Parts: sequence; structure tokens; C-alpha cells
Amino acid sequence: MYHGVLWRFKWNSEVNRLLPAVRKNKIKQLVLEKKDVTVAELANAFSVSEETIRRDLKLLEDSGFIERTHGGAVLAERVLSSVSSKDLKNVFVESKRVISSLVRPLIKKGDCIFLDSSTTSYYVSDELKDLQLTIATNSLDILSNMSNRSNINLIAIGGTFLQKRRCFVGRNTLKILQDTYFDIVLFSCRTLSLDYGITDSNDDEAEIKRVAGERTKRLILMA
Repeated sequence: MYHGVLWRFKWNSEVNRLLPAVRKNKIKQLVLEKKDVTVAELANAFSVSEETIRRDLKLLEDSGFIERTHGGAVLAERVLSSVSSKDLKNVFVESKRVISSLVRPLIKKGDCIFLDSSTTSYYVSDELKDLQLTIATNSLDILSNMSNRSNINLIAIGGTFLQKRRCFVGRNTLKILQDTYFDIVLFSCRTLSLDYGITDSNDDEAEIKRVAGERTKRLILMA
């Protein structure tokens, strides 16, 4: 679904002659968006040799940004867990908007819903702005996005603020969730596996999703 991202630079002849530092930044952006890339794809995208790409990837590995694999690279685990909400909001935008449009028909007037702090939920909140709803969230960005909507009964799930993720977590957050029941809970996750189930890159946020998921009759996973 996201494969086409790699080819968006090819039309621009200037990009084909990028300085190494600029090219590495573009590679970092692509790895952040796709989570994994191959040497062949990158060489084709930037019109350079595979050996040049391998040197770029070696430098990115040395900096701790990626982990190299056979024939490519993946985003390093520590980077994934520390990426800011602002950065995440700008990746997979088209896909998040598609997910949001699919979620909209599932929500009806008067529902009480919980939106997690994921950037996908942020785009969902945009889709729901015109509905008469009660929305509870631990996301500062969603609270700000919905704060001027008189048709939305907005519930702030407070707690300890995580600046990079722009959300509230901790015991107080969990206590509020445990005392609330939702018609629908919506959240996204890092991975979905038959072996390990739903996983997330942040333990505190994962616990919030687990507790919220126990306080609803309908759970929607956006992945």
C-alpha cells in the first residue's frame, strides 16, 4: 500500500544528484514512513548505485537510526519508541485519512467514544467534528482540535503528560478510564500479530489501550 512512496522523488532531476547529507535525510524520512526499505528500492529511487546506498545505510546504522537487514534496513526499535507525535502525524497521512473515512459511518449521533493518542485518532477526530458526540481522549492534540466544537461533549482524560507523544498517561489516567464506560473505543497499534496479539511502542500507552478496551461494548482497531 505504501510502496509508491519511494518513487515520488524520481521525477525531480535535482534529487537524483542530491548531496550525500541531503540524500541520507530523505532516506531517514522514507524509513520513518515505511518502517523498512530495501537497498534496491533506494538505489532506484535516488538513481545511485546500491553500493552508495549501503554506505548511507551504514552511517545511519552507526547513528542508531536504523538496523540493517539482509538487503535493506528497518527503523531501529529505540527510534520508533521515541518518535514524536508531531513527526508521526506527517507520515502515512493519506492512509490515515482513508481509515478515518471508513470509521465515520460506524459512529452514530449520541455515541460516547474514546480516542487514543495515536495520530490516526487525530485524523478520525477531524472526520467526527460535525457529529453530536461525547469524545473522551488522553490526547492533547485531539482535545485542542475539538475544543471549539459546541456539538462535542469533550472529556479530557488527564494524568502525567508525555511531551514527545503529547498525551496523558499514568495512574490517574487509568483510574478515570476504569470509572468510565464507552459505546466505542478506537485505537491504533504498532503491530498486530497472530503470535503476540496487539503491541505498541510505549508501555504506558499500551496499558491505556488495554484498560479502555475493557470498558466498552465495541472496540475498533485502526491498523
